[in-house]
Amino acid sequence: MTPPERGGTGLVPLATAGVRALLDPPGHYPAFARLVAEDAAATIADRFELAGARVLDLGSGHGSVAPALAEQGAATVSLDLRPKGGHRVVQGDALRLPFRTGAFDGVVSVNLLEHVPSASGALGETARVLRSGGWAYVCWTTWYSPLGGHEYSPWHYLGPNVARRMDRWARGRPVPNIPGERLFPVHVGPTLRLLERPDSPFVVRSAVPRYWPRQAWIVRVPGFREVFAWNCLLLLERR
Repeated sequence: MTPPERGGTGLVPLATAGVRALLDPPGHYPAFARLVAEDAAATIADRFELAGARVLDLGSGHGSVAPALAEQGAATVSLDLRPKGGHRVVQGDALRLPFRTGAFDGVVSVNLLEHVPSASGALGETARVLRSGGWAYVCWTTWYSPLGGHEYSPWHYLGPNVARRMDRWARGRPVPNIPGERLFPVHVGPTLRLLERPDSPFVVRSAVPRYWPRQAWIVRVPGFREVFAWNCLLLLERR
């Protein structure tokens, strides 16, 4: 597994912006989403041909990724359970995508896996809608990272149920990414083992820490990677 030729504007811009976004989502999250989108588009453009490619922005959120990809020539579709923007917006469930098999050349899934109750199910649907030889850019916040609990950090280290109760006690009100409802533990090791099985529909072309992709060794160290990868980025190819 090799790191992306490009990717990651580095710890300071992305991780610092992420911390601010989680501490003050209304004020900082849209700017963070744009930064992530621009970086993702640059990384993908360095590895794959985007001109004329049919690309699904899966879990599009604020809709920043699709415009960034469109600037590179991609024909984009944005899908989210609660869409807030994007290109050719479709409302839908990542576990039951409303697209035919092999409909896309590429799928971009930015910080989605931790927000669906079945990461393996979302990856399976990603594989289904990709053509043979298609690619997927998948990243997510690892559960045991300092921000794995999102707004509920650091209580997430005590488990999803305890995190929810502790945060309500500390803040007096729940916030959007409620553990066990809209936030779920997703770990690096089990995800890689799933994708590297002989019957997997994917080949893992790259696995790196999202915020410092040149330090790919972090993702190869069991246990250590669950904390220090922070956000894991996978580049996948459909068999």
